[in-house]
Amino acid sequence: MSTSSQDTGPLQKARKDAGLSQSKLANLLDISQAQVSKYESNPGRIPLNLSKKWEKILGVEMDILLETPDEPSGLNPGDPFSPLQQRLNLLEQYANSNSISTDELPDDIPTPDKLLSKIEELRRKPNLVLSGKFDSGKTHLTNYLLGGRYLPTKYQPATRVITIVRHMDDKPEWQQEDVWLLEEDFWPTDRRGDVTLDFSLLDEKGRCEDHRLRAGTLDSLKKYGTHDEEGDTLPAHAAVVYIDSPFLAACNIVDLPGYSDQGDRVSDDVKKAQSALQVADIMLYTSQAVGHVSGEDFARLSQLFRTLPAPEKEYEEFPTLGNLFIVATHASSNVPDDELVDLQERAASRLYEQMKDTALKDRSELSGRDIRLTDLENRFVSFWEERPDRCEDLEEMLSDLLTEDMPAYQIREVERALQSLKQSTKGRLSRRIEEYESTINDIEKRREELQYLEKKESDRKRKLQERKEQFQDRVENQRKRSLEVFESTANDFLTERRIKTLIEEHYGSKDEAQEYAPALLADRLQQRMEEIVSEYAEPLKEEVDNYLDLYDEVLRELPSQDTESVQIDFDAKGAFIGGLAGLSTVGALGAWATSLGNLGGYVLVAKGVSVLSALGIGVGTSSVMGAVAAIGGPITLGLGLGAVIALGAWRLFGESWETRLARKLVKHFNDENVVDQYRKGINEFWDETWEAFLAGARAAEERYRKRKAHLRELTSEESPQKERIEELLGKLEALRDFFAGLPWAPVAEEEQPVSA
Repeated sequence: MSTSSQDTGPLQKARKDAGLSQSKLANLLDISQAQVSKYESNPGRIPLNLSKKWEKILGVEMDILLETPDEPSGLNPGDPFSPLQQRLNLLEQYANSNSISTDELPDDIPTPDKLLSKIEELRRKPNLVLSGKFDSGKTHLTNYLLGGRYLPTKYQPATRVITIVRHMDDKPEWQQEDVWLLEEDFWPTDRRGDVTLDFSLLDEKGRCEDHRLRAGTLDSLKKYGTHDEEGDTLPAHAAVVYIDSPFLAACNIVDLPGYSDQGDRVSDDVKKAQSALQVADIMLYTSQAVGHVSGEDFARLSQLFRTLPAPEKEYEEFPTLGNLFIVATHASSNVPDDELVDLQERAASRLYEQMKDTALKDRSELSGRDIRLTDLENRFVSFWEERPDRCEDLEEMLSDLLTEDMPAYQIREVERALQSLKQSTKGRLSRRIEEYESTINDIEKRREELQYLEKKESDRKRKLQERKEQFQDRVENQRKRSLEVFESTANDFLTERRIKTLIEEHYGSKDEAQEYAPALLADRLQQRMEEIVSEYAEPLKEEVDNYLDLYDEVLRELPSQDTESVQIDFDAKGAFIGGLAGLSTVGALGAWATSLGNLGGYVLVAKGVSVLSALGIGVGTSSVMGAVAAIGGPITLGLGLGAVIALGAWRLFGESWETRLARKLVKHFNDENVVDQYRKGINEFWDETWEAFLAGARAAEERYRKRKAHLRELTSEESPQKERIEELLGKLEALRDFFAGLPWAPVAEEEQPVSA
């Protein structure tokens, strides 16, 4: 054992300063000496009521006692996104310098203003999210990264709001205070009433002012944003905090409320923590070194593996699982070096063995990488501020991620999006120019075509309605079949025989099985549910295409269409996607969206990157599994943790412990109505599919109606519009040149990211 491992911890030092032995303190606390020794080695495990008694005896508050006196130095990754920002600034200047008037252009035409909106979305920094149990030191680690005691920390659960930390330079000009606390209604909600976090709203003055509860200094955050018995209560959901920290030049930080020991499924803190996972680009999952990565953590990590973005899919140099860190916090000197290494290796091994065929398999599909045990071991790091050697791996890996991997990945993704935008926009504008030129050359032919479309309008609407009903029937059929298959699978799985076999295959001791088996069962159920729903979602891609093909079909049937004719330009898919932009979930239509390839052109005409968020995918990255992963996530967490809590004492004589545990698990999962909860999730998935289809169909029909009205106006006999069409043609040609000349050179061929 190294000398440094014998360092005196803060509780030991305070006890000795008070002139107390462990035995004397144990008597005063009414606990055993062994328990005193255990708690001094791991202060985070002291129960709240005992900590108050401890404070009274030592005459020092636990929060102060466990806080380090010196200011942390913080991480300074520099300004890694500066090259990207400079290129985007050039693009912004180019867009602002255009003199093209877009008045009277149809709303489906790409314009410089729409490009400017997209540039703002492309500027966003990655979000670094900290998640874990309430006593795992998330806020302390946040302060360490920031380089100051900015956010309030306490021994007991402190953070009760989602704390969004941004650089001072990112603060809107209209916002005077450094801290604003916002009510829950600030965020939009989905059909289930769950909040959808959209950080772009933090720059909207009116919305922020309408939903602001308090504004002030960091003291306001301590007063209203923490669990403080003496503090004022305030129904705040989130706090946005602006700090002048070098670390924030490379990312935003999102510090979540901790997961509590009990009431996990109904806890307001847990709901907030759950909602914030949707914005994570980088995840630091904290778990105390002693008892590192418990069964509760397994359930939550299972969800993270399935839902955290996978940059390695599109960028070959990105490390496998490179945006996930599993941090052993409270890694004090009381934990010897060899023991710390051992507990991390054992945690990684347990996690790998339990999830290699479930969540890690799904992650492999999402990322396009085979995930080995060594890949997982590489994501385990330690943290104890008083020991620099126990922070250096985290600092080095996080610095590499923020200064090299994330900027390189992001600039390539921006490159891909803009190159796709240039190509798709050029083709789109060229087709519209040809259409208008054809209209000028033979207005009479275009009038005949419009008359024919009017004649066929009732027939077109009838066919659309028939295919809409066919889609609805298919949704209901897929719903029924997926529910039947899942229910049969789940009921067959949740039997004593199957679970006993699973326990025997994975665990060598009763304690290990009791700790981790509940999460394993929930993970297996989640994986099977996702496989089933994905399988039944796949055929709907063709159904959506068949519906949208009707718009092309009616245009192809125009009597004047021949090899020399120019067809009326109408982008049904782009219009349909625009209708999905306002939705937070789209069900099986996420699978359809993945079949469209790069969405650059569609995204610009619709509502920007928000479309991709609605589809549950990222630019250039998509997966059917990823599109449905969110169904079971919260359910899995509730089931896994609920089972862990319930399995307290159980004894049945005359049978093996494997049999008794299997019986206990079957009973508990049945008592918790596991199958019914998953059935509810599957039903919601298909409900969202149908609602998303209706939203897309409405948008497509409205766009089609506007296109016809626009052409009817341009070909009106009462007021010939040749001059106006020529004016529009001039604008379209100028726009085509504008987008073709975007000052964004493609990266060299050898630098292009390659999917692994």
